[in-house]
Amino acid sequence: MTTNTWEPRSDNQVANNSVPGSPGAVPWSNAEVGAYWAKWIAKRDQVTGNYTGTTNQIIQWAACKWGMDENLLRAVAVQESDWHMSMVGDNCGVTGEASYGLFQIKNAYCNGGGAWGGYPYTAKDTALNADYYGAYLRSCLNGDFYDGSSWLYKGQSMAQIIAANGLDYAVWGCVGSWFSGNWYDSGAQNYISGVKGHLANKDWLKY
Repeated sequence: MTTNTWEPRSDNQVANNSVPGSPGAVPWSNAEVGAYWAKWIAKRDQVTGNYTGTTNQIIQWAACKWGMDENLLRAVAVQESDWHMSMVGDNCGVTGEASYGLFQIKNAYCNGGGAWGGYPYTAKDTALNADYYGAYLRSCLNGDFYDGSSWLYKGQSMAQIIAANGLDYAVWGCVGSWFSGNWYDSGAQNYISGVKGHLANKDWLKY
């Protein structure tokens, strides 16, 4: 882990030093999980947010924990929140019906139905927010959301996708799915293009 104390977002200080009292206290939603996503649940159960540091160190920690490229996560965080934990997106005007924090974890939809859950912890604990995103990306890349249907991977296993198109294609497909919920649809492709731009330019260094 880097010992560099560079912090471009001083407004994250409280959230950067906050961790959940216990992982079991975080109200994750099972509304869209399904019994066939047992491998995802197993990874979600490992999301603790048990780390404090600068925003940059927290992103690096989450990337290291889940075996993902740290600059990729830095670029995604630029796209999602400009590295502000205070960011609230997809806001329906009702507390909890929005997306929160560094990686914009959607808690619930505008009809009140559960999405990923986690609020209010995902809004106030930076490491938990980053940890969850890392877990999602790793689960997607491991094929944990494959159930034989056409959703997300279009009926293919992750092994088939990688064999046909390469690992890089699979990684970016997972990045795009976080935004659109689908595999390389138009929304995902636009989102991927934005993240790739931030990654190429290392836009977080311009804060």
